[in-house]
Amino acid sequence: MLMWKSLYMSDQIFELPQWHDCMAYDAVRTHLEEVGLRTYNITPDGKNYDHVFINSPLGTIMDHLKGPRKDAGKSPISDLYGTSLETHKYFKE
Repeated sequence: MLMWKSLYMSDQIFELPQWHDCMAYDAVRTHLEEVGLRTYNITPDGKNYDHVFINSPLGTIMDHLKGPRKDAGKSPISDLYGTSLETHKYFKE
């Protein structure tokens, strides 16, 4: 977390190709992998989805609202790809 915060506090975020949280996270993750930390991609097919978050294990219990989803207050069920609603507690409530 300290490395991520440091990107913003030192203005190094502006040296990255894009200046948003995902790019900052990816820069820290890449650095940690380079020094030997093992990471795990929880959405290996994510590039095939319009809404990766809701199709990840985290999406079974929470949502990532931005754009039209933020205005609606919830992701539409149509954002799910190849997943049963039974595994998505989030959509049951």
